[in-house]
Amino acid sequence: MLLRVQHDLFRVQLEVSSQGKIFADKHITPITKTHVRWLEECIDVLGRKLTPLAMFILPGGSKAASLVQLSRTVCRRAERELSGLNEKEPVSVAVLAYMNRLSDFLFTIARFINKQERKKERYPDYYKK
Repeated sequence: MLLRVQHDLFRVQLEVSSQGKIFADKHITPITKTHVRWLEECIDVLGRKLTPLAMFILPGGSKAASLVQLSRTVCRRAERELSGLNEKEPVSVAVLAYMNRLSDFLFTIARFINKQERKKERYPDYYKK
């Protein structure tokens, strides 16, 4: 899954940096709603293996999960930057949707990694448990 995301992110950067003009070359395809749907399916598949969340959790856990959570924050920042760019120059709706779903995917992957590594989810201390 993560390898496919890496390939997709190269599509995103190519599309944004070329303002979509690169797709005149028929060998390169843009990010589409199919890419977004695939992410949503991955989230669903992994989510079925996790306990549903009833409250916020603190990022962290294993080293791998923490690194994925860090990636998620970078993804959110990129999403905000793309939204700002979209106010000046058009950014593909599919790219914006992909980046939004990607951060949810990364959150789910981090939770899944922690479950696999038997790391307990932790809650903010303002929750009484």
